[in-house]
Amino acid sequence: MKKNGFLLIAACFISGLIVASANAQMGGGKGKDMGMWGGTHVMHIINKLGLDDNQSKEVKAVVFKLQKEMIQKREICSRIGSARLLRLLANPI
Repeated sequence: MKKNGFLLIAACFISGLIVASANAQMGGGKGKDMGMWGGTHVMHIINKLGLDDNQSKEVKAVVFKLQKEMIQKREICSRIGSARLLRLLANPI
């Protein structure tokens, strides 16, 4: 039993270290609302592709359009969720 508890604690500690290191590599949580499509990570990937200026501008335009669409969809989902929550609170079971 002690061995299982120790292994569980060790696994939690190691997974915490992995998460912390991933957060540091992704720019310290900048753009975390967008996940991998946040600003720092995407710009790093675009710079690593070795594109010329025109290609880089085109890729950035596509990424910014994608980010804008994602933000709009999240806003819509948030509004729908808020409306449903208000409806549930207004009509208790």
